[in-house]
Amino acid sequence: MKIWKKKLLSVHETIFKVIYKKIYDELIVTVRRDNLLRFGNENDGGYIVDVSVEYDNLVSFGIADDISFELDFINYYPNSNLFCYDPSIDNLPGALENSKFFKIGIAKKTTKNYQTLSDILLTQNIDPAKKNFIKMDVEGFEWEVIEHNLEELILFDNFVLEIHFYELPPKLIFLFPLTLYKRLKLLRKLKKHFDIYNVHFNNGPRIINFSNFLFPECVEVSFLNKRHPKLKHLNNLNDRSKEDKQPY
Repeated sequence: MKIWKKKLLSVHETIFKVIYKKIYDELIVTVRRDNLLRFGNENDGGYIVDVSVEYDNLVSFGIADDISFELDFINYYPNSNLFCYDPSIDNLPGALENSKFFKIGIAKKTTKNYQTLSDILLTQNIDPAKKNFIKMDVEGFEWEVIEHNLEELILFDNFVLEIHFYELPPKLIFLFPLTLYKRLKLLRKLKKHFDIYNVHFNNGPRIINFSNFLFPECVEVSFLNKRHPKLKHLNNLNDRSKEDKQPY
């Protein structure tokens, strides 16, 4: 990156540090779950999954050349159905039991190469009353999906997601604070319906080093629908006359 672009980014991040910190504060674990496994590669492509639920369906967006997550999922849940979506490839890169592949992507509206989550659930006859899992790694398009498909997202029991917080020139960098603020609001909307049970900074993209916190430009998050009961805390209140303030 050219020197002037680096300086512009540095100034931008300093001025709008407050927004970055607010997003950072939302990216915390809000529920404790004991039955966790990693599905997928040891490096990029793996996610932490709450396996206390017997899932009927996995809907997976973003495959490319890696089906390690899907393989681990179907090995653990051999009776599940897998629906795999990616407009950038012609076929799955390997054999995958109980799976269907579609050369289309997910977006805010249905077009020739993309479908809304609502249309996908309808065309594949996925019953929202069943235990359904969604994986999404769509390189930044997750934000428009969250914004325009939230009613369908909250039908899922579990949701693993790679979230992106970067937008580099030649896009108008001075408008990026508005984008960040919009993403903060969308994250808060999502968290009204989902608890976070795992957060992992992806160190492939940049991690911004602020004076009192680190901000990931890309982060992997595991969400559990709030309709699932939380595990009972083993800790207890020291003083019942005061509010309980715990990190989760």
